[in-house]
Amino acid sequence: MRLLIVGNGAGGVELAKQLSDEYEVTIIEQENLPYYTKPLLSHYIAGTVKKEKLFLIRLSGMKIKG
Repeated sequence: MRLLIVGNGAGGVELAKQLSDEYEVTIIEQENLPYYTKPLLSHYIAGTVKKEKLFLIRLSGMKIKG
């Protein structure tokens, strides 16, 4: 069975993680970036957090389509 999630926010990503064993999950997102933690964005801009820390989910295992 397939599941479509609209939005790449914390709720959508958590739902996808929980249901990915049972369903083929597709997430549709307006941004062309993988899920990142928005609260750390200001710290990244200030130079106190590295870019890698923003992205909580690795791209391996994901298919990104433009």
